[in-house]
Amino acid sequence: LVPTLFRPIYPAVAPISVNITGLQEYNNYTISVRAINGEGTSEYTVGVVQQTDQGVPAAPTIINITSSGPAQICVLFTELPPIKQNGFIDRYFLYLSSSEISVPDNRTCYINNPDCFTEDMGTIKICYNDVDDAIEYIVSGRAGNGAGLGAESEVREILINTVFPTILTPSQNISMIVEFDINFEYNLTCESEGTQPLTSVVWTDYKFETISSQFLTITNELLSESSSEDKIFYCVA
Repeated sequence: LVPTLFRPIYPAVAPISVNITGLQEYNNYTISVRAINGEGTSEYTVGVVQQTDQGVPAAPTIINITSSGPAQICVLFTELPPIKQNGFIDRYFLYLSSSEISVPDNRTCYINNPDCFTEDMGTIKICYNDVDDAIEYIVSGRAGNGAGLGAESEVREILINTVFPTILTPSQNISMIVEFDINFEYNLTCESEGTQPLTSVVWTDYKFETISSQFLTITNELLSESSSEDKIFYCVA
């Protein structure tokens, strides 16, 4: 609700017009007019309802960013209150940048696209399953409506999940990218599932190669398997 606005008009000539400013965007206002002269004041005219134009939304707030699998990123926003939407929000825009990629991977998710958009209990969830794996992203977002994209949210960082199943044949090499810290010693445990009993392979001798200032690849050859079947190995560093 907006307080009643009383604006006196002193026309010099007819027709009479006035530009009312300072109103809330995308809001309904009822406009009534009455005339005043030396004899008194008339009654108000019947109110006419007019809606102001849309304005760009306020910045959304990021609650959390998750990555529950390879190449997946989910950004959870709080839903903007109506007074800050300034229109009908029809899309969300994500900025995904990283020192590991030359061009930012920016995405637009429309609210009518169930592949990327979910709304529940006052929260907005935007998910993609095709981003680059093993990369630390800098993430922010904007909401958009008919007036354009609004203000940018705060910036968050996330490392895309690197723990995932790999289908291998016996004695084949396996590699995994991990976050690099010279103060750590690295060990990798892999478990395989198949017709044979569960097999655990603990790496005690491995090769590693630094691929950036933050990440390295560790590689070792799996122990020979008696079966020739393909197996899924779940590896955790």
